[in-house]
Amino acid sequence: MSNIEDYITWRGDLSFKRAPLNEVDNLILAELAYLEFDDFFYKGITIKEIITNYLKKNSETEILKKFPLSKNPFSFYKKLANSIRFGSLKIVNYENNISNELEEQFSAMLIELNYFTAFVAFRGTDSSLVGWKEDFNMSFMLPVPSQEAALNFVNKSINFKYQNIYLSGHSKGGNLAVYAGVLAKKSIKKKIVKIYNNDGPGFDENFITRKEYLEMLDKIITIVPESSIIGMLLEHKEKYKVVKSTAYGLWQHDALSWVVEHDHFEISHLDENTIKINQAISQWLKKISKEEREMFVNTVYDILKNNNILTVEDLINLKTYKLSLILKSFLMLDSDIKKMVFKFVKDLFAEAKDNFENKHFIEVIKGIK
Repeated sequence: MSNIEDYITWRGDLSFKRAPLNEVDNLILAELAYLEFDDFFYKGITIKEIITNYLKKNSETEILKKFPLSKNPFSFYKKLANSIRFGSLKIVNYENNISNELEEQFSAMLIELNYFTAFVAFRGTDSSLVGWKEDFNMSFMLPVPSQEAALNFVNKSINFKYQNIYLSGHSKGGNLAVYAGVLAKKSIKKKIVKIYNNDGPGFDENFITRKEYLEMLDKIITIVPESSIIGMLLEHKEKYKVVKSTAYGLWQHDALSWVVEHDHFEISHLDENTIKINQAISQWLKKISKEEREMFVNTVYDILKNNNILTVEDLINLKTYKLSLILKSFLMLDSDIKKMVFKFVKDLFAEAKDNFENKHFIEVIKGIK
């Protein structure tokens, strides 16, 4: 089955003038936003130039470490740089901010498809622990720092010459695209053609009932894989498109696993287990106040950070001795906080039990190992 890398091979010689932007192009440009270009960016640099410089500085092994949940990013970015369709596109603005103090992980770039058309790509969650912390903060905080940064980026980067504007992102980047598009200046909003949310989380009930959100609803395109967990978190009011993936479970979040047919994704439907997982998580969250969510997230984050777990790779490659230190840190918590954490975990398993037959639950656990 074909993926976005195969699409570049097949369609990479066609300019956007010959073949207009489609949903697959959207995901490809959203994936570009994951690379850190701080050392190479200048206004007007082409995608080919900036990726070439990036690949010279970062080996295939180093890139794989930065993308522990992705299939083969090195090959994908190499093809992207050398394609006619994408390689000559210019990046006219770029921003990258990571702050442990503010608990912010944000990056975005503005790409010109032509003189009058702007495509803004927001980075999703990277491998940093603070990036994941900010994601969990979304369950009790609005806006989080990256959402404010996304809105500021759009308002200051989109000038009067752009008549057609696209906003996009994968994972958290999709959430940022929606937030920025909904609250952007009126002069910008009226020029937005589409907002792509590629398997990104939603918002709380207050946000999706706002007049500004409802006005942009027809322009929001949410795309999720069959086993979407991240993309179904929190509340969505917009319609969503389910696409086929070659991966299993949570690994379907990797955009390189999404199946491409010509200039679109292969249509599918949400997996039955995924629906049950999302029901369990949704019901669990409704039982927990925003204040309790904040305390829970902060407690887990502090334990991991204090034990020098700073990236997803650190978490995946957790050694036995490190696990014992984490357990020790947990046992040393204040008794009331420990009771709260135990209660949350117990309630989550109770919801899971209510939503799954045993055989289904076992299959889900296999998928998230």
